[in-house]
Amino acid sequence: MKRENKHRLLAFLLTILMLIGHAFVAPVTVAADEDDLEPGEVRTYKTATPVDGKVNTWDIVLRVETIPAEEPKTADIVLVIDTSGSMGSPTQRMPNAIAAAEKFVERLLPSYSEWVNIAVVSFATNVTTQKGLTKNRQELLDVIGGLKATGGTFTQGAMREAASLLAGSQADYKHIVLLSDGEPTYSYGLETPSDSNNFAYSHTVETTTGRGQGRKTEYTEYYYSKDDLAENKFKYTTGFFGTVNRVGSGSEGTAYISGSETGSGTENNPYKRYYYHHGHSAIAQAKMFKDLGADRYLYTIAFEVEEVGADILERMASPDKYFESDEDAISDVLEKIAGSIASPLKEAYVVDPMGTGFALQGNTTVSNGNTSISSGPPQTIQWNITTLSKDEGSDVYYAWLKYRIEITDDILSLDQYLGQEHHHYQTNDVTTLHYKDSEGDSQSENFDIPVVDPVLLKIRKHLVDNQDNEVEVDNLEREFIVQIKDLGGGDVFSETVKLEAGGPDGDYVWLTSLRDEGEYIVTEVGVDEVPGTLNQFDISYDINGDEIQTFEVNHVGGIPSGDVIIDVTNRENIALVTLGAGKALRAAPDSFSDVFNFEFTLEPGSQNPGAPMPTIAQKTLTFSAPGYMGFSFGPILFTKEDLGGVFIKEFKYTLREIQPTNYPSGLTYDSNLVREVTVTLSLDPVTELISATVSPSFVKFINRYERPSVKVELNGSKSLIGRDLEEGEFRFALHESNSNGVKLGDSLETVSNSVISGGNGAFSFSEISLYDIGTYYYLIEETEKTLGGITYDDSEYLVVITVSADDTGELSHTTVIKVKSDEGSWIPAMSIAFTNRYTASGSWIPEVSKVLAGRDLKDGEFTFELSGDITSPITASNDVG
Repeated sequence: MKRENKHRLLAFLLTILMLIGHAFVAPVTVAADEDDLEPGEVRTYKTATPVDGKVNTWDIVLRVETIPAEEPKTADIVLVIDTSGSMGSPTQRMPNAIAAAEKFVERLLPSYSEWVNIAVVSFATNVTTQKGLTKNRQELLDVIGGLKATGGTFTQGAMREAASLLAGSQADYKHIVLLSDGEPTYSYGLETPSDSNNFAYSHTVETTTGRGQGRKTEYTEYYYSKDDLAENKFKYTTGFFGTVNRVGSGSEGTAYISGSETGSGTENNPYKRYYYHHGHSAIAQAKMFKDLGADRYLYTIAFEVEEVGADILERMASPDKYFESDEDAISDVLEKIAGSIASPLKEAYVVDPMGTGFALQGNTTVSNGNTSISSGPPQTIQWNITTLSKDEGSDVYYAWLKYRIEITDDILSLDQYLGQEHHHYQTNDVTTLHYKDSEGDSQSENFDIPVVDPVLLKIRKHLVDNQDNEVEVDNLEREFIVQIKDLGGGDVFSETVKLEAGGPDGDYVWLTSLRDEGEYIVTEVGVDEVPGTLNQFDISYDINGDEIQTFEVNHVGGIPSGDVIIDVTNRENIALVTLGAGKALRAAPDSFSDVFNFEFTLEPGSQNPGAPMPTIAQKTLTFSAPGYMGFSFGPILFTKEDLGGVFIKEFKYTLREIQPTNYPSGLTYDSNLVREVTVTLSLDPVTELISATVSPSFVKFINRYERPSVKVELNGSKSLIGRDLEEGEFRFALHESNSNGVKLGDSLETVSNSVISGGNGAFSFSEISLYDIGTYYYLIEETEKTLGGITYDDSEYLVVITVSADDTGELSHTTVIKVKSDEGSWIPAMSIAFTNRYTASGSWIPEVSKVLAGRDLKDGEFTFELSGDITSPITASNDVG
């Protein structure tokens, strides 16, 4: 009950500290009361502390504490290090192995000096005990730091030497930790190398020599020394002085036993060759050590070893005590082994996921072990606790992990908390320590989850018109660019945000990027990223309810500033002017088939060359038919700056229609192609709003078009034989035709004859206008042939008109007249002439009287003749009746 009350008191005090300072006590300095922490008990602590001078940034510290069980297990450890030549240059194996071995010693001594002794053995061609079992950390570090790489690899000798150092150990556990980078190249000789029972068959090699009848195949079987030979099978020393009986070349994994070959080389009686297998001997020596009892453990580390050497080291190791490593990981491997040997918490690790809206900044720092980080989500740290540390005079063993976090935009996904002043957010998700206790049972402990108070910033845009009415929807869909900048020195914070006007109830844009304490200024810097557009607005700022442009972020009494709320209001103060104009093209309907383009430009007057201009100062109008089009230049945007400090100002503009050098024939441009327009800009001194008027308010240009053409008159003559010609008694038709004189449709026109001087007649068709280059065919004939006594002229005339143009486009024509011959062909004719004949019908007896003065008339004395339009003259004599 007493211990539970102490736990409650500690939790209460930590809570009070958090509420007062919004931070926990840094756990690196927190230690449990030794009277409160019982042997075998495990405690976890986790705190979040604001970083000095920062906001939205915290240092997170996790701490694990325990007091070992009342009867800790003691351990003697022999650290066996390969110093063969392959550990040296150009690799970094030797320096890395030395650093890892030093860290191994530092992790165990002096923290575990009550439980642990360490010895150091090095091996290459020879085996050296660098330091016997001791608790003196510095002496161990000195001998490790002096190791050099040279020679072969006498792994069996190193194993035997390490085992001999542990032969008299009274520790509860005896450990050998062997680190090597290769296959053994030396071993001890055998007492009876001729005893085939010491060897095991490995493989057979066939060798063929010679050709033809001299061809010969020999068979050789290879036998290697076994990997389970007992100690009495080896001859460790030789001679009176006990010289080490080492065999091998120092560069190969096997050594041939001279004179051991038997057999004749045939398939039935192959040669048998016997070899020392240095790796097998090392495995056998390791087995001897492990067989001495369950309190002995052999750890082997394959340090960038090839497959054969790795297999040997794995077979040497105790179950689950084999490790592989490269240069970068060797330190972590040795530290893990140190933890498995001595740490009160075995196989301990912590899984620490970030909370929503928090991310790791930079690297982690640990007192013991190592960390790995997964990107998630959520981003998660795994802390592998290999050993624990202990301060002098204390019974508490501990390890700590420290890292820095900052908020991210993901915190905005917790929208149920947005807007709650000083809401506290959990920095992490559930964080758990996993370990095995002194009895080997799996245990877990959850850490407390710290909460922190971030400083968020929210900002929105208001847009009002020049009557101060809020604009609910900005039809121009503009983005207003606002900059938030740190006014302090050093790494100046500067962030821009793009805002859209959303009315009085528009959404805020939230920012999580504040990091430093200090003073900040809010400034609108642009619109749509177009320079110079800010002068269209009167801009005001509201920060946390005050009409100010700056704000401060800091901690007061350990409590951070609240969220920053910014409203930026833009009042439009512009005059938009549009210069209106119109264009008329007058022409006869259907008088043209092409299109006409008319170009207009707007220029500032010479009095004010820098006057504001519209975005587009050139217009092109296209007419495909006569008509009217309105157009304009604008809007032209005026701001207060354009007044130049005065209350009223005039701006002159020249609106011009461009008449090209070459333009279509028949087109006539307006007589006044240049017009001047005046814009008067003024400022209301009370409201400070600007306005503008335009004079004239509208200008109009009129162009005319008459289509170019050639005009052709077709006419002919009319004659009547037999009587006088009367006005309009004969009719003539005009037809379009093809080149063969075949009519194309109905007649174009039918006309009657007129009577001209001399009794002759004539006829004329209406004027024909031809607009296009080409050849045109017309057929003329007399029609409506219905008068009695008239013999009509059946002639047909083909009129061929050819239209051409010169270089200027001027049209001209030629006319050719043809008449159809009796054979039906068309032959040239000088003119078009039709001649009809009149013939009377019935009988007529002319009666003539004859008078003779001076005497009597006698029958037949006078003869008379009738001639004229008759077949032949008729004669008759007088008759006296």
